Amino acid sequence: MCKNLSAAVDLSIPYCKNEIIVDGKIDEWKKFALFTFEDTLNSRTSVDNGDVRLLYWREADFDLISKPKSRNKVAVRCCWNRTSLNFAYLVSDDHLHYPIKLTSEHPKIYLNDGIEIYIDTKNDSRGKMDLNDYQFLVDLANQSLVLRGDRHLLKLDTIAVPKDYGQNVLFKYKVLPVDEKKSHQFLQKGYIVEIAIPFASIGVEPKENYKIKLDLCNNDLDQEIPMEATFDPSYALGWSFNWNGQSDFGYPQYWKPMILVGKPSFFETIIEKYQSFWFLSLNLTIVFSLAVIAYLIFRMVKLQKLPNAVEIQIENTISDQEPENRKILNRAKNIICENKNNLISSEDLAREMGMSLRKLQRTTREELNCTPTNFIYLIKLAMAADFIKKGYGNISQAAYEFGFSDPAYFSKLFKKHYGCSPKDYKDREKS
Repeated sequence: MCKNLSAAVDLSIPYCKNEIIVDGKIDEWKKFALFTFEDTLNSRTSVDNGDVRLLYWREADFDLISKPKSRNKVAVRCCWNRTSLNFAYLVSDDHLHYPIKLTSEHPKIYLNDGIEIYIDTKNDSRGKMDLNDYQFLVDLANQSLVLRGDRHLLKLDTIAVPKDYGQNVLFKYKVLPVDEKKSHQFLQKGYIVEIAIPFASIGVEPKENYKIKLDLCNNDLDQEIPMEATFDPSYALGWSFNWNGQSDFGYPQYWKPMILVGKPSFFETIIEKYQSFWFLSLNLTIVFSLAVIAYLIFRMVKLQKLPNAVEIQIENTISDQEPENRKILNRAKNIICENKNNLISSEDLAREMGMSLRKLQRTTREELNCTPTNFIYLIKLAMAADFIKKGYGNISQAAYEFGFSDPAYFSKLFKKHYGCSPKDYKDREKS
């Protein structure tokens, strides 16, 4: 919606829930205020019909400033979301120039084609910029600068605009030049500057009906200037204009009052309020899921390693030539039988036997070519098979009787070892 810039009432900046991607492309802008203005200046000496030459230093040479070869037209989109104040400048400009390079000693990028934004974050400034006031500059060379009202300079009556540069204020911007060969749907020639200024960077907690003041400006350089202009105080001025039709900026009494309208939906507020909880829950869910997957893989690996009944017979594989190993395995078998109803691990078994797990592993590997865990399964499966064969209970009862908490898993182990399911085994033994 286009705003009447001469209106005395507060102008509004709407809330936009969708994310603004700072890439110089404005297709994702769905809800915004649109402010349009153009260059109508006759000279570079006006602020509220006053002569700005009285405000500048003695060396400033206004005769060095030539009128532009073409008049710029500017359209500015503006919206806010939970995190940022967003702007998109669409500048129609037939002559693009940006020779000035940004240096720490002479940061005069306002001499280049580019844009400026002034923000009074507290809506409290009167004649001069204070600590709540910021100036953002972005030029066509993709250079940026942030200035802020200075407390010490504010006390000096000789300083018309008390501000200092080099402010460490984080903001995002992207400049997209447009020429006649690659014309944009909104521009034939010129450039687009997209900007997102985080509220946190300028000390604002955004909410509905929050008031600020803005000045939207455009710097235009249609004439070639010498490189020494960077160091020459005579070239401190360039052709510029704002949405008030003024040629000089930095005076808060001329900035326009703005009000943030709209607000996040209830759903957005809930997400923002509990986003850390949802993030933690998501991470816990992922960790739990990975743990379950790892456990299932572990069980599958153990199942694959379990010898079948053809490969191994417990009663016949304890070697007579190794009395020590036979003694160990017989003792292990007795402990397993005594704890048939319990879930017993290889560590538990080694501890009950008063020996190291390493030695138990070496014994089962040498004698049966299996792990202590599989040895426990083999003993329990042998007891379960006898339980089923004698008709002492069904499959589930057999599983629980011998310490298997999951009858389905018990059936898989049983089939792996005996080559048939517990039910088929029972039917086969009956016949």
